[in-house]
Amino acid sequence: MTDEQWLRRESAALLALLDTCEKPDTWTSIANDCVLEGSAERIYHHHLDPSAHSLEREENDAYAIQRTLLDDPPSPTLVTRLENAYKIAEQRLDEWKRHGYDFMSVFDPRFPGQLRMTIDVPPFLFASGIIIPNETAVSVVGSRACTPEGAQFAIDCARMLTKRGIGVIAGLAKGIDTFAHKTALADGGRTIAFIGTGIDRQYPAENRDLQKRIENEGLVLSQFMPGAEPTRQTFPMRNALMSGYGIATIIADANEHSGTRIQARQAQRHGRPVILNHTVMDGTQWGRELADNCSTRLRRRYETDGKPLAAIRTRNGQPHGQLFEERRLQQLTRPYMPSMRRPEVRTMGIVPSMRQTQRQARTQGLRTADTIRFGYYACKGGQLYRVMQGYKNSDDASATEYLNDIKYIAFDALRIHYDCIASCTGAPPTAWATIPSTKSSPNYGKPNPLNAVIAQAMAPNGIPQLRLEATTTKTHNTINPRTFNLTNTSDEPPLNHVLLVEDSWVSGATVQSAAAMLHQIGAEHVTIYCLARIIDLRWTRRELGEQVSNGIMALRHETHWCPWTLQKHKP
Repeated sequence: MTDEQWLRRESAALLALLDTCEKPDTWTSIANDCVLEGSAERIYHHHLDPSAHSLEREENDAYAIQRTLLDDPPSPTLVTRLENAYKIAEQRLDEWKRHGYDFMSVFDPRFPGQLRMTIDVPPFLFASGIIIPNETAVSVVGSRACTPEGAQFAIDCARMLTKRGIGVIAGLAKGIDTFAHKTALADGGRTIAFIGTGIDRQYPAENRDLQKRIENEGLVLSQFMPGAEPTRQTFPMRNALMSGYGIATIIADANEHSGTRIQARQAQRHGRPVILNHTVMDGTQWGRELADNCSTRLRRRYETDGKPLAAIRTRNGQPHGQLFEERRLQQLTRPYMPSMRRPEVRTMGIVPSMRQTQRQARTQGLRTADTIRFGYYACKGGQLYRVMQGYKNSDDASATEYLNDIKYIAFDALRIHYDCIASCTGAPPTAWATIPSTKSSPNYGKPNPLNAVIAQAMAPNGIPQLRLEATTTKTHNTINPRTFNLTNTSDEPPLNHVLLVEDSWVSGATVQSAAAMLHQIGAEHVTIYCLARIIDLRWTRRELGEQVSNGIMALRHETHWCPWTLQKHKP
């Protein structure tokens, strides 16, 4: 089977699943399920005959297999609907091809990778124009009835982005969107338009010529079927994609009831920075509330020298790893939240102090870790939390048993999946280190039992250890590179790529302090691997709801899951 044939079958199966979905499923939840499984066709055949077509993630799950065997078979009506929907999907694909519509399912290699990793992943896109995979772009959005100051701000931002080779995203609406698009085109830059209609429609009518020009010189994207008319629901949906596609959102002008606030909130969910014109913060209550979030940056005057881009931080052209962490938790949580088909779990909110520490680091000009990965999520009061608290407590009778549990976690990431570190970060580590106890800890000065475990895991690869020394007491939620010193006797320690291994992460301030110190003394790349991220369920229950909290409590490790690439490996 050729790649084209495979893609056609996956696309047809995906469309069939979408056409037959019923509540509580949504198009987004189905797309997420297909991405997680790696195949829409496999899910399609599973719906037709679960006993004969098990899902890959259930193959080693005894409970899932038992459930499949005991459940009633699918109704003949459902089977008929699915089979008819598949035939219709094939006809649609042929029809769209005849009309020249460029259809991209989520399995298409051209599908934007930054969108595939969001919690609002669309199942497909229609494109008209030049597709650049995983491009770097920023949204410039605002009111249709914009003020002259807002319009000028949008022009200045679009010009600044274009000058630096960054694409300008907007929604082809009147007002701010139009100014952003036209400025990017006039300056010879790249602009991407997300529309709230089918790809064959032009809205508003006065931007018909502008849309055609963007199709010829840039890119127009739509998540809606050809022929779809604009509605009150399509534009908020379009805003969510604009947020996910870009690495940041700039709000040039907006009033209290502007639909632009939807994109600002979506950007927060995606872990994307938001840049506000001062008029938005001064003139709206939601702008002031948004400004309290540390991912928001405020511009009080026009600055076209690149300073607004200080809020936009990327690694190798890809969004920061926070997004992948969010995706990781979402994937682990989904099987245990059957009634929550669009997970609202936001890992950046589970530990509210994390953003605070990162904001503080940026304010001080500190460079923190380039890559962050977590092995497990440990709820306060749970078994894994007790493991992390007790493994280095010699007075705990279970300390030896806890240390053995930690060994399995560490070996999974550092031995079984060692080669995946390079595929995730770009290069294998040249040195590793653990984080010593600070002076405020009762374990200060004592040997860290984690050292022996990590040394054993890293031994086959011959990676040397860097030895850190704590110089101060721990300051909660504050990143301070002076907290640690490097004590290696070598004049030239291998600092090309340092792997920092930590047992638990609350705010991340301690391990990020070590990362900042290593960067200051010349480390080129610092990767943090934390065995367990601590989750405060009381905060989660209060801020995100009982359902999310219960789903988090049911988290478990997925078999054959790579902690680095965040992909499922074949056994």
